[in-house]
Amino acid sequence: MKTEELLKTMLDLGLCFSGEYRGSQIERVEWVDKVDGKAKGFVKAMHLFEFGVGGSVKSIRIEQPLPKTIEDPKQVEVTLQRGKRYLLQLLNLDKNRDNIWGRLNPEFEPVEVG
Repeated sequence: MKTEELLKTMLDLGLCFSGEYRGSQIERVEWVDKVDGKAKGFVKAMHLFEFGVGGSVKSIRIEQPLPKTIEDPKQVEVTLQRGKRYLLQLLNLDKNRDNIWGRLNPEFEPVEVG
């Protein structure tokens, strides 16, 4: 992606992030609803990215919302490649102590930038 295209994409996106992909964890979260006593759950994807800030490397965990139709983590295929840089559109970004968390916009596919 050329620099002009990248800049235009970033301006169109609003809250965005660019970092190097390091890995993913797909898991099923389950609990028992206290109201009706039934088991509930969903599958979520967490991706780890790294980026440089002021000469140091920071990591950020990005949560990817998955469709409710997915019930097994084995149904999820991660197409991101380790070591490549991606541009992501985020719905939110949060910092708690030294941990940085974000939530990926489900309507935007990550774009490889280098």
